Amino acid sequence: MTDEFKGVSIAPLTTSTYASWSVEMEALLRAKGLWKCTQVLAQDFMKTLEPLTLKERDEIETKFDKALGTIQCFLDPTCKEIARGSLTAKDVWKTLKDQLEGQESYTKIYLLTLLYTTKLEEGSLDVDGYVKSMEAIWRRLNDVKLELPQELVVLMTLMGLPPSFGTQRRILESRKDLSMDIIKKDLRQEALRLKAEQAQQPQGPLAINLTREDSRRRKREKVWCEHCSRFVTTHTPQSCWNKPGNPDPRRHRARFDNAPPAKENSETFAQERQTNNEGM
Repeated sequence: MTDEFKGVSIAPLTTSTYASWSVEMEALLRAKGLWKCTQVLAQDFMKTLEPLTLKERDEIETKFDKALGTIQCFLDPTCKEIARGSLTAKDVWKTLKDQLEGQESYTKIYLLTLLYTTKLEEGSLDVDGYVKSMEAIWRRLNDVKLELPQELVVLMTLMGLPPSFGTQRRILESRKDLSMDIIKKDLRQEALRLKAEQAQQPQGPLAINLTREDSRRRKREKVWCEHCSRFVTTHTPQSCWNKPGNPDPRRHRARFDNAPPAKENSETFAQERQTNNEGM
C-alpha cells in the first residue's frame, strides 16, 4: 500500500467478504471523488462534457485509471484473477458483483461449523491465539450478514476450553457481564497460573518415579468407610456398595451378615431331630 492509503483499514476482498467489502470500498471511492468512475465509462462521461481540451481529457482518464487502481489494491490474489480481464473501474466493479455477490451464503454453514468445532487443545496455553481465532470467525460471520450476539460467541468460546480450564470456565459462566475482552483477560491469567504449576512439576524419569510412588502410597493408605464401619483400601466411602442409594446389589449382603453359618444350622437341625426321635 502507498502513503495515499495510509490509515485505510479495508481488508482485501476475498470470495466470502464481498458484502462488507463493497460497502467500505464504496465509501472510500466516494471520499476520493472516484465513485462515479465505477458507474460509467470514461468515454461516455467525456461525451457529456464536450467540448474538452486535450489536458482535460487526460485529467479525466487519469481519474478513471486511479479508480481502477484503487479497487485493484484491495483485492486478494483470487479476486484479482477474477477481475483480470476487466480493464475499467466499471467493468471490475460489475464483474466482482456478478461473481461474488450472494455467494456469502454458501460459507455460512462452514463458518458456523468452524465456530462450533474450534477448540483449545489440552496442554496448550495459547489462549490469546484461541480467542483471536474465535473473534475472527465472528467477524467473518458478520461479513456474510449473519450477525451473532456476543453472548453466543462467548458461550462457544467457553465450550471450546479443555478440562484443565474447567474451574476458570465455571467462574466465568457465573458472571453476568461477560464479553470477549473479559474472557481473554481472565483466560490469560489462568494460563499463566497453569504455566507456573507446570514449571514446578518434575520432568523426565524423576517425574515418572514420583508418579509411581504416589500411586503406591495411595494404594496403601486406609480410609475409614462409615458404611462398612471399618478402614478400607479397596474403595472410597462415596463408592461403597453399602452406601444408601448405591444400586450395586452387593450392598444387600449386609442383611445376611448376622445369619449363623450354614454348618451350625445343619448341626442344630440334626440334634433337634435326634431328640425328637428319642422322645418317640
